[in-house]
Order: sequence, then C-alpha cells, then structure tokens
Amino acid sequence: MAHLFRPVLPYAVAPGSVIHNKLRLARIHFGQARIDAVTGALSAGEEFDAALASVAERDIAGRRAELSRRRCREDDWLFERFAAFDDE
Repeated sequence: MAHLFRPVLPYAVAPGSVIHNKLRLARIHFGQARIDAVTGALSAGEEFDAALASVAERDIAGRRAELSRRRCREDDWLFERFAAFDDE
C-alpha cells in the first residue's frame, strides 16, 4: 500500500500529525512486532513524544477491537501479498 504525497500541501499540517497518524495506524491495524518496528522507526522524530502521548489519549483499543471483529485477514497477509510491490 502506498500513499501519493503532494509536493506542496494546499492546507497546513500541524507538527507531529504525520507521526501521530502513523503510530495510530500501526496500533490499530498491525500486530505487536510491526507496532514495535513503527514505533522504533519514528522514535527519533522531534515530535515523537507529543504524538505518542496524543495516540495514548485516544480509544485505540476500542477501535482495534471493532476492526478485529470485521477483519478477514491479519497484517501478515497484507505484507506478504504486497511484498512484490516493495521495489516499485
């Protein structure tokens, strides 16, 4: 899965928003090993502590449980399925 980022955004992005969103996505959709990997990769970011605190304030567990009930496949399937696109 990829995201196409614009070279210039037509709106303001608060510092730490991207880190917050990546942490939230990982905590909701990924298994613990990937959560740890994402957290480690982002931990050197200047806004990491604030983003992590913001994620901790949200109901991540409730959202994760809700999606888990509806989920057909785990994150391992997603990463295996789309691994062929890593080099593109």
